[in-house]
Amino acid sequence: MNLKHHARTGALALVIVGAGAFMPSPALGDEPNSEGRGSESATPTRTQIEVRYEHPIRLDDAIAATAPLYPEALAYRFENSQVVGEYSPQSGTSPAEFMESFDSRMGTQPEVVAFVLPVDEQDDLSPVVAPDVSDIPVFRAPPIPEATSDRLSRGADTQIADANRMSSTSDWRPDLVQTRVEDYGSVFFEYALFWDSPTSPGYIPLDYGMEVGVDLYNNAGTNLRPACPPGYKDAFFAKNYGWNWFAFNETFGAVASAQPYADYNDLLDECNRNSIQVGFASPQAIPLSYNNAPYDWVLFISVQAPKGNMSSNPISGNVALVTKNWCTSYPSYSWTDCMGVSSSGSPIVNQNRGFLASSRGWTAPNKCWTSDQKGTVAPVLTLPTATGCF
Repeated sequence: MNLKHHARTGALALVIVGAGAFMPSPALGDEPNSEGRGSESATPTRTQIEVRYEHPIRLDDAIAATAPLYPEALAYRFENSQVVGEYSPQSGTSPAEFMESFDSRMGTQPEVVAFVLPVDEQDDLSPVVAPDVSDIPVFRAPPIPEATSDRLSRGADTQIADANRMSSTSDWRPDLVQTRVEDYGSVFFEYALFWDSPTSPGYIPLDYGMEVGVDLYNNAGTNLRPACPPGYKDAFFAKNYGWNWFAFNETFGAVASAQPYADYNDLLDECNRNSIQVGFASPQAIPLSYNNAPYDWVLFISVQAPKGNMSSNPISGNVALVTKNWCTSYPSYSWTDCMGVSSSGSPIVNQNRGFLASSRGWTAPNKCWTSDQKGTVAPVLTLPTATGCF
Protein backbone atom coordinates (compact mmCIF):
# COMPACT_ATOMS: atom_id res chain seq x y z
CA MET A 1 0.00 0.00 0.00
CA ASN A 2 1.35 3.44 -0.77
CA LEU A 3 -0.16 5.33 2.12
CA LYS A 4 3.39 5.51 3.41
CA HIS A 5 6.30 7.80 2.84
CA HIS A 6 8.26 6.27 -0.08
CA ALA A 7 8.67 6.43 -3.34
CA ARG A 8 7.62 -17.80 -18.30
CA THR A 9 6.42 -20.28 -16.21
CA GLY A 10 9.30 -22.59 -15.28
CA ALA A 11 12.42 -21.82 -13.34
CA LEU A 12 13.84 -18.32 -13.39
CA ALA A 13 17.47 -17.45 -12.83
CA LEU A 14 17.94 -15.86 -9.43
CA VAL A 15 19.17 -12.30 -9.01
CA ILE A 16 22.81 -12.69 -7.96
CA VAL A 17 25.71 -10.26 -7.59
CA GLY A 18 28.66 -10.23 -9.89
CA ALA A 19 28.13 -11.72 -13.32
CA GLY A 20 27.07 -9.80 -16.39
CA ALA A 21 28.08 -6.73 -18.33
CA PHE A 22 27.15 -3.29 -17.06
CA MET A 23 26.12 -0.13 -18.76
CA PRO A 24 26.60 3.26 -17.04
CA SER A 25 23.41 4.98 -15.99
CA PRO A 26 22.64 8.45 -17.32
CA ALA A 27 23.58 10.39 -14.20
CA LEU A 28 25.70 10.19 -11.08
CA GLY A 29 25.02 11.14 -7.50
CA ASP A 30 22.70 10.03 -4.71
CA GLU A 31 19.71 7.97 -5.70
CA PRO A 32 16.96 10.12 -4.18
CA ASN A 33 14.22 8.56 -2.12
CA SER A 34 11.02 7.81 -3.95
CA GLU A 35 8.44 10.52 -3.71
CA GLY A 36 5.93 10.63 -0.90
CA ARG A 37 2.55 9.56 -2.09
CA GLY A 38 -1.00 8.83 -1.23
CA SER A 39 -2.60 9.89 1.99
CA GLU A 40 -2.64 8.70 5.56
CA SER A 41 -5.84 7.51 7.15
CA ALA A 42 -7.34 8.00 10.58
CA THR A 43 -8.09 4.26 10.66
CA PRO A 44 -7.15 1.38 8.39
CA THR A 45 -9.59 0.10 5.77
CA ARG A 46 -10.06 -3.64 5.64
CA THR A 47 -9.87 -5.17 2.14
CA GLN A 48 -9.13 -8.83 2.82
CA ILE A 49 -9.05 -11.46 5.54
CA GLU A 50 -6.89 -14.53 5.96
CA VAL A 51 -8.57 -17.77 7.05
CA ARG A 52 -6.32 -20.48 8.48
CA TYR A 53 -6.76 -24.19 7.95
CA GLU A 54 -6.51 -26.48 10.96
CA HIS A 55 -3.29 -27.94 9.57
CA PRO A 56 -1.02 -27.49 6.52
CA ILE A 57 -2.19 -29.14 3.28
CA ARG A 58 -1.14 -29.37 -0.35
CA LEU A 59 -2.13 -26.59 -2.75
CA ASP A 60 -4.37 -28.82 -4.88
CA ASP A 61 -6.10 -30.14 -1.75
CA ALA A 62 -6.60 -26.59 -0.45
CA ILE A 63 -8.23 -25.45 -3.68
CA ALA A 64 -10.43 -28.55 -3.90
CA ALA A 65 -11.66 -28.02 -0.33
CA THR A 66 -12.06 -24.25 -0.48
CA ALA A 67 -13.13 -23.18 -3.98
CA PRO A 68 -16.63 -24.76 -3.84
CA LEU A 69 -17.37 -22.87 -0.60
CA TYR A 70 -15.45 -19.68 -1.34
CA PRO A 71 -15.05 -19.28 -5.11
CA GLU A 72 -14.04 -15.65 -4.52
CA ALA A 73 -10.82 -16.68 -2.72
CA LEU A 74 -8.04 -14.32 -3.78
CA ALA A 75 -5.03 -16.41 -2.81
CA TYR A 76 -3.74 -19.46 -1.00
CA ARG A 77 -0.93 -18.73 1.45
CA PHE A 78 1.91 -21.16 2.01
CA GLU A 79 4.40 -21.05 4.85
CA ASN A 80 7.11 -23.63 4.37
CA SER A 81 9.91 -23.57 6.90
CA GLN A 82 12.18 -22.06 4.23
CA VAL A 83 9.94 -20.09 1.86
CA VAL A 84 6.71 -18.09 2.25
CA GLY A 85 4.28 -16.80 -0.36
CA GLU A 86 0.92 -17.13 -2.10
CA TYR A 87 -0.68 -18.66 -5.16
CA SER A 88 -3.53 -16.65 -6.72
CA PRO A 89 -6.28 -18.14 -8.90
CA GLN A 90 -6.35 -14.73 -10.65
CA SER A 91 -2.76 -15.08 -11.81
CA GLY A 92 -3.60 -16.79 -15.10
CA THR A 93 -1.38 -19.73 -14.08
CA SER A 94 -3.11 -23.01 -13.27
CA PRO A 95 -2.38 -24.69 -9.93
CA ALA A 96 -0.60 -27.52 -11.76
CA GLU A 97 1.57 -25.06 -13.70
CA PHE A 98 2.42 -23.16 -10.54
CA MET A 99 3.31 -26.32 -8.61
CA GLU A 100 5.52 -27.50 -11.47
CA SER A 101 7.23 -24.12 -11.71
CA PHE A 102 7.67 -23.87 -7.94
CA ASP A 103 9.17 -27.35 -7.79
CA SER A 104 11.53 -26.51 -10.65
CA ARG A 105 12.61 -23.30 -8.93
CA MET A 106 12.72 -24.40 -5.30
CA GLY A 107 12.89 -28.20 -5.36
CA THR A 108 9.85 -28.61 -3.09
CA GLN A 109 6.10 -27.93 -2.94
CA PRO A 110 4.09 -25.18 -1.18
CA GLU A 111 2.78 -26.02 2.29
CA VAL A 112 -0.59 -24.22 2.32
CA VAL A 113 -1.80 -22.89 5.66
CA ALA A 114 -4.54 -20.36 4.77
CA PHE A 115 -6.69 -18.77 2.08
CA VAL A 116 -7.44 -15.08 1.52
CA LEU A 117 -10.92 -13.62 0.97
CA PRO A 118 -11.86 -10.12 -0.24
CA VAL A 119 -13.98 -7.99 2.10
CA ASP A 120 -15.12 -4.40 2.41
CA GLU A 121 -16.23 -2.33 5.36
CA GLN A 122 -19.88 -3.11 4.70
CA ASP A 123 -19.39 -6.88 4.87
CA ASP A 124 -20.44 -8.96 7.83
CA LEU A 125 -17.02 -9.49 9.40
CA SER A 126 -18.08 -12.28 11.71
CA PRO A 127 -15.56 -15.12 11.71
CA VAL A 128 -15.38 -17.05 8.46
CA VAL A 129 -15.57 -20.80 8.90
CA ALA A 130 -12.66 -22.60 7.26
CA PRO A 131 -13.41 -25.74 5.25
CA ASP A 132 -13.19 -28.99 7.16
CA VAL A 133 -9.83 -30.50 6.21
CA SER A 134 -9.74 -33.14 8.93
CA ASP A 135 -9.86 -35.89 6.31
CA ILE A 136 -7.06 -34.32 4.25
CA PRO A 137 -3.58 -35.52 5.20
CA VAL A 138 -1.25 -33.09 6.94
CA PHE A 139 1.33 -31.97 4.39
CA ARG A 140 4.87 -31.23 5.51
CA ALA A 141 6.83 -30.06 2.49
CA PRO A 142 10.20 -31.69 2.01
CA PRO A 143 13.14 -29.37 2.67
CA ILE A 144 14.75 -27.63 -0.24
CA PRO A 145 17.39 -30.02 -1.61
CA GLU A 146 20.99 -29.15 -0.94
CA ALA A 147 21.71 -29.15 -4.68
CA THR A 148 18.97 -26.57 -5.21
CA SER A 149 20.32 -24.47 -2.36
CA ASP A 150 23.79 -24.54 -3.89
CA ARG A 151 22.41 -23.61 -7.33
CA LEU A 152 20.33 -20.69 -6.04
CA SER A 153 22.89 -19.41 -3.55
CA ARG A 154 25.88 -18.77 -5.76
CA GLY A 155 28.67 -16.70 -4.25
CA ALA A 156 28.81 -12.96 -4.74
CA ASP A 157 31.67 -11.22 -6.52
CA THR A 158 33.52 -10.27 -3.37
CA GLN A 159 35.98 -8.02 -5.19
CA ILE A 160 33.15 -5.81 -6.42
CA ALA A 161 31.40 -6.04 -3.08
CA ASP A 162 34.48 -5.12 -1.07
CA ALA A 163 35.17 -2.14 -3.32
CA ASN A 164 31.61 -0.83 -3.19
CA ARG A 165 30.10 -1.64 0.18
CA MET A 166 29.37 1.31 2.42
CA SER A 167 28.45 0.12 5.90
CA SER A 168 27.78 2.30 8.90
CA THR A 169 26.83 1.54 12.47
CA SER A 170 23.09 1.37 13.25
CA ASP A 171 22.11 1.63 9.58
CA TRP A 172 19.20 -0.57 8.45
CA ARG A 173 19.46 0.19 4.71
CA PRO A 174 20.55 -2.70 2.48
CA ASP A 175 23.96 -2.03 0.94
CA LEU A 176 23.01 -3.57 -2.39
CA VAL A 177 19.68 -4.04 -4.18
CA GLN A 178 19.33 -5.94 -7.45
CA THR A 179 16.14 -5.84 -9.48
CA ARG A 180 14.79 -7.49 -12.59
CA VAL A 181 11.46 -6.78 -14.31
CA GLU A 182 10.88 -9.13 -17.23
CA ASP A 183 7.90 -10.11 -19.39
CA TYR A 184 7.48 -13.83 -19.99
CA GLY A 185 3.73 -13.77 -20.67
CA SER A 186 3.30 -12.82 -17.02
CA VAL A 187 5.52 -10.06 -15.63
CA PHE A 188 8.21 -11.21 -13.20
CA PHE A 189 9.55 -8.81 -10.58
CA GLU A 190 12.58 -10.11 -8.69
CA TYR A 191 14.22 -8.23 -5.84
CA ALA A 192 17.42 -9.19 -4.02
CA LEU A 193 18.56 -7.27 -0.93
CA PHE A 194 22.05 -7.59 0.60
CA TRP A 195 23.21 -6.28 3.99
CA ASP A 196 26.87 -6.22 5.03
CA SER A 197 27.45 -5.95 8.80
CA PRO A 198 27.39 -3.59 10.65
CA THR A 199 24.49 -2.66 8.37
CA SER A 200 21.60 -4.89 9.44
CA PRO A 201 17.80 -5.23 9.23
CA GLY A 202 18.04 -5.71 12.99
CA TYR A 203 18.45 -1.93 13.32
CA ILE A 204 14.90 -1.34 12.08
CA PRO A 205 12.84 -0.08 15.07
CA LEU A 206 10.37 -2.65 16.35
CA ASP A 207 7.37 -0.43 15.56
CA TYR A 208 8.27 -0.43 11.84
CA GLY A 209 7.97 -2.95 9.04
CA MET A 210 9.64 -2.84 5.63
CA GLU A 211 8.25 -2.81 2.09
CA VAL A 212 10.19 -3.46 -1.11
CA GLY A 213 9.00 -2.79 -4.61
CA VAL A 214 8.81 -1.08 -7.96
CA ASP A 215 6.22 1.56 -8.85
CA LEU A 216 4.71 1.87 -12.33
CA TYR A 217 3.46 5.24 -13.62
CA ASN A 218 0.97 6.38 -16.26
CA ASN A 219 -0.77 9.66 -17.14
CA ALA A 220 -4.00 9.03 -15.21
CA GLY A 221 -3.39 11.98 -12.86
CA THR A 222 -2.83 12.23 -9.14
CA ASN A 223 -6.40 11.92 -7.87
CA LEU A 224 -6.58 9.39 -5.06
CA ARG A 225 -8.01 5.92 -5.57
CA PRO A 226 -10.72 4.83 -5.98
CA ALA A 227 -11.73 8.15 -7.66
CA CYS A 228 -9.98 7.17 -10.91
CA PRO A 229 -10.94 6.53 -14.55
CA PRO A 230 -12.62 3.19 -15.32
CA GLY A 231 -10.22 0.30 -15.53
CA TYR A 232 -7.48 2.18 -13.69
CA LYS A 233 -6.15 -0.94 -11.96
CA ASP A 234 -5.28 -2.53 -15.31
CA ALA A 235 -3.89 0.58 -17.05
CA PHE A 236 -0.27 -0.48 -16.47
CA PHE A 237 1.97 -3.23 -17.85
CA ALA A 238 1.43 -5.27 -14.66
CA LYS A 239 -1.51 -5.58 -12.26
CA ASN A 240 -1.39 -4.98 -8.52
CA TYR A 241 -3.48 -8.07 -7.80
CA GLY A 242 -3.60 -11.75 -8.61
CA TRP A 243 0.11 -12.39 -7.96
CA ASN A 244 1.96 -15.59 -7.38
CA TRP A 245 4.78 -14.56 -5.06
CA PHE A 246 7.23 -15.89 -2.51
CA ALA A 247 10.14 -14.75 -0.36
CA PHE A 248 13.16 -16.61 0.99
CA ASN A 249 16.70 -15.93 2.18
CA GLU A 250 19.73 -17.40 0.48
CA THR A 251 20.42 -19.98 3.16
CA PHE A 252 16.72 -20.87 3.37
CA GLY A 253 16.21 -19.81 6.95
CA ALA A 254 12.87 -19.25 8.67
CA VAL A 255 11.63 -16.33 6.57
CA ALA A 256 8.11 -16.84 7.98
CA SER A 257 9.31 -15.16 11.18
CA ALA A 258 9.73 -11.92 9.20
CA GLN A 259 5.98 -12.10 8.34
CA PRO A 260 6.00 -11.44 4.57
CA TYR A 261 2.86 -10.17 2.83
CA ALA A 262 1.73 -9.02 -0.60
CA ASP A 263 0.95 -5.31 -0.38
CA TYR A 264 -2.26 -5.15 -2.40
CA ASN A 265 -4.13 -2.40 -0.53
CA ASP A 266 -3.95 0.65 -2.81
CA LEU A 267 -6.81 2.72 -1.36
CA LEU A 268 -5.84 6.40 -1.32
CA ASP A 269 -2.87 5.80 -3.66
CA GLU A 270 -2.66 8.08 -6.68
CA CYS A 271 -4.46 6.94 -9.83
CA ASN A 272 -1.27 7.15 -11.88
CA ARG A 273 0.81 4.67 -9.81
CA ASN A 274 0.72 0.90 -9.49
CA SER A 275 2.95 -0.60 -6.81
CA ILE A 276 4.39 -4.10 -7.01
CA GLN A 277 5.49 -4.42 -3.40
CA VAL A 278 6.07 -7.18 -0.88
CA GLY A 279 6.23 -6.21 2.77
CA PHE A 280 7.68 -7.69 5.96
CA ALA A 281 5.82 -6.91 9.17
CA SER A 282 8.83 -8.03 11.26
CA PRO A 283 11.92 -7.45 9.09
CA GLN A 284 14.10 -7.50 12.20
CA ALA A 285 13.65 -11.30 12.10
CA ILE A 286 15.09 -11.80 8.59
CA PRO A 287 17.39 -14.80 9.07
CA LEU A 288 21.14 -14.53 8.91
CA SER A 289 22.79 -15.71 5.69
CA TYR A 290 26.29 -16.96 5.03
CA ASN A 291 26.67 -18.09 1.40
CA ASN A 292 27.13 -14.67 -0.21
CA ALA A 293 30.23 -13.27 1.49
CA PRO A 294 30.80 -10.52 2.50
CA TYR A 295 27.05 -10.07 3.02
CA ASP A 296 25.47 -11.25 6.26
CA TRP A 297 21.78 -10.97 5.39
CA VAL A 298 20.39 -11.73 1.93
CA LEU A 299 16.70 -11.66 1.03
CA PHE A 300 15.07 -12.72 -2.24
CA ILE A 301 11.55 -11.82 -3.38
CA SER A 302 9.84 -13.16 -6.50
CA VAL A 303 6.52 -11.80 -7.85
CA GLN A 304 4.68 -13.12 -10.90
CA ALA A 305 2.07 -10.46 -11.76
CA PRO A 306 -0.64 -10.69 -14.44
CA LYS A 307 -0.07 -8.45 -17.44
CA GLY A 308 -2.03 -5.20 -17.62
CA ASN A 309 -3.23 -3.28 -20.66
CA MET A 310 -0.07 -1.24 -21.29
CA SER A 311 3.09 -2.47 -22.99
CA SER A 312 5.42 -0.35 -20.82
CA ASN A 313 5.50 2.36 -18.15
CA PRO A 314 8.04 4.58 -16.42
CA ILE A 315 9.20 3.05 -13.13
CA SER A 316 10.89 3.77 -9.82
CA GLY A 317 12.06 1.55 -6.96
CA ASN A 318 12.29 1.90 -3.19
CA VAL A 319 12.76 0.08 0.10
CA ALA A 320 10.70 1.85 2.76
CA LEU A 321 10.13 1.53 6.48
CA VAL A 322 6.42 1.70 7.35
CA THR A 323 4.76 2.01 10.73
CA LYS A 324 2.90 -0.95 12.20
CA ASN A 325 1.05 0.74 15.08
CA TRP A 326 -2.36 0.21 13.47
CA CYS A 327 -1.61 -3.51 13.29
CA THR A 328 -1.28 -3.45 17.07
CA SER A 329 -4.54 -1.55 17.40
CA TYR A 330 -6.33 -3.78 14.85
CA PRO A 331 -4.75 -7.21 15.36
CA SER A 332 -7.34 -9.02 13.22
CA TYR A 333 -6.51 -6.92 10.14
CA SER A 334 -4.24 -8.25 7.42
CA TRP A 335 -0.82 -6.63 7.13
CA THR A 336 -1.59 -5.06 3.76
CA ASP A 337 -4.49 -3.21 5.42
CA CYS A 338 -2.81 -2.02 8.63
CA MET A 339 0.88 -1.51 7.78
CA GLY A 340 1.94 2.08 7.10
CA VAL A 341 -1.49 3.63 7.47
CA SER A 342 -0.36 6.01 10.21
CA SER A 343 2.80 8.13 10.24
CA SER A 344 3.18 8.01 14.02
CA GLY A 345 6.18 5.91 15.01
CA SER A 346 9.49 6.22 16.77
CA PRO A 347 11.86 8.83 15.27
CA ILE A 348 13.92 7.38 12.46
CA VAL A 349 16.64 8.50 10.08
CA ASN A 350 16.57 7.39 6.45
CA GLN A 351 13.06 5.98 6.27
CA ASN A 352 13.64 5.20 2.59
CA ARG A 353 16.36 3.49 0.59
CA GLY A 354 15.74 4.37 -3.05
CA PHE A 355 17.08 1.98 -5.68
CA LEU A 356 15.69 3.81 -8.72
CA ALA A 357 14.48 7.42 -8.88
CA SER A 358 11.53 8.17 -11.15
CA SER A 359 13.44 11.22 -12.42
CA ARG A 360 15.77 8.91 -14.35
CA GLY A 361 12.95 8.17 -16.77
CA TRP A 362 13.61 4.44 -17.00
CA THR A 363 10.82 2.29 -18.42
CA ALA A 364 9.97 -1.40 -18.06
CA PRO A 365 9.43 -4.30 -18.50
CA ASN A 366 12.64 -6.01 -19.58
CA LYS A 367 14.82 -3.87 -17.37
CA CYS A 368 17.38 -5.16 -14.85
CA TRP A 369 19.71 -3.13 -12.66
CA THR A 370 21.89 -2.96 -9.57
CA SER A 371 21.84 -0.22 -6.91
CA ASP A 372 24.93 -0.24 -4.70
CA GLN A 373 26.24 1.74 -1.71
CA LYS A 374 22.81 2.19 -0.15
CA GLY A 375 21.63 4.10 -3.22
CA THR A 376 24.21 6.87 -2.83
CA VAL A 377 25.55 6.11 -6.31
CA ALA A 378 23.66 5.87 -9.57
CA PRO A 379 22.12 2.50 -10.45
CA VAL A 380 23.66 0.53 -13.31
CA LEU A 381 21.75 -1.32 -15.99
CA THR A 382 22.64 -4.94 -16.65
CA LEU A 383 22.79 -6.15 -20.21
CA PRO A 384 20.55 -9.20 -20.75
CA THR A 385 22.24 -12.49 -21.58
CA ALA A 386 20.92 -15.79 -22.83
CA THR A 387 20.19 -16.87 -19.26
CA GLY A 388 18.78 -13.58 -17.99
CA CYS A 389 20.05 -10.26 -16.75
CA PHE A 390 22.49 -11.35 -14.05
